Parts: sequence; C-alpha cells; structure tokens
Amino acid sequence: MDAASVQSDFLAARAKTAVTIMNATGWQQGIVNAECVSVDSVFFYVYDYQTKWIWCCSIPRDAFYAVVKQSEAVDQSHSIAFCGHMIDECAAGNGLNPDKENELAIALTAYISITKSYQLTDCAKKQNHFVVIRYGATDTLRPFAMSGPARHLVPAEFVEAAMQKVIAMDSQNHPEWIESHENSSPRPASATTA
Repeated sequence: MDAASVQSDFLAARAKTAVTIMNATGWQQGIVNAECVSVDSVFFYVYDYQTKWIWCCSIPRDAFYAVVKQSEAVDQSHSIAFCGHMIDECAAGNGLNPDKENELAIALTAYISITKSYQLTDCAKKQNHFVVIRYGATDTLRPFAMSGPARHLVPAEFVEAAMQKVIAMDSQNHPEWIESHENSSPRPASATTA
C-alpha cells in the first residue's frame, strides 16, 4: 500500500463515520467533504420559515475565520442582503448544488460575524453552533447561538425544538416578521460539510 491509498482509505472511512453520525442525529446526508468532517468546526443551521426548508453545514474553524477576515471589508447591509437572498434561493429549490451550498455557507459566515449572537459567543469560541431563521414575509434574518460539540452536528430534534421556541418568542414580540402558517414544522433536514 502506498501513502495515497492509505490516505484515500482514511478519508473514505472518515466520510462514512460522518454520514453515520448525521443519520443517527436526524440529518439527511448532503455533501460530505471527508477532509472537513470530524474537525473542530463552526456549524450553521438554517430555517426558512416561509417554505419550511431546513439545512445545516459545518465549516472547519480555520476556513470559517478566513471568510470572516475576508468579509470585514464588505458593507454590513450587503452581507445581510446576500445571506437572505441565498437562503431564499436555496429554500426555493433552485438547483441546490455544491457551489450554491458553499455560497450559502460563505454568506452565513459573513452575516453571522456581524451579529450580536457572534459577539456574545466570543467570536464562536464559547459556542460554535449558530442558527439563522429567515422570515420570508419581511426578509428578516433572526440569528441565535447554541451550545454543542466542537466536531459534530447537534441532533436535528434539538435544533428544531430550539427553532420552534425562538419562533414562538418572535411571534409574540415581533408578529410583523411572521406570516400566518397552519403548519410551521420543518421539512426533512439535510447536512453539508464545507
């Protein structure tokens, strides 16, 4: 066996382990980059309230901070608008593919880095799991942080329960953000590692 073969086998096993963990925690497999799983990461969970679309991804910390650094020069209003646009576009099912998912991960990173949620986590050092809810009625983005493991997704049921609690709070405190929907349960979730 040569080094390339050993590395290939290792990455294949790492990807299979990640998929097994995703499935066990209620996430459907999306794109799995074997080199980026099971490493210290920052995690995003996205919920589009209007379409009930839910998605998540993990980004290795070094890549996350590189995007944060690059996005410092971008006007904050552009980061907010681009993040909302990407969530809307992906939730509409307009050809979700690896490039679009990477764009969404970049948009989420640029957006979350300008929020109070990010500041309160000491720049993702205290908590590394971020949720962004998009209320389509007003294109409002609602971020919040969650505790979780450094290398794995939080189980889908816990993320969905946290989202529902925040939506309930927001419906009382900011009813103008929310449209009336009979069923606000999320659709099946998918996961991506960037």
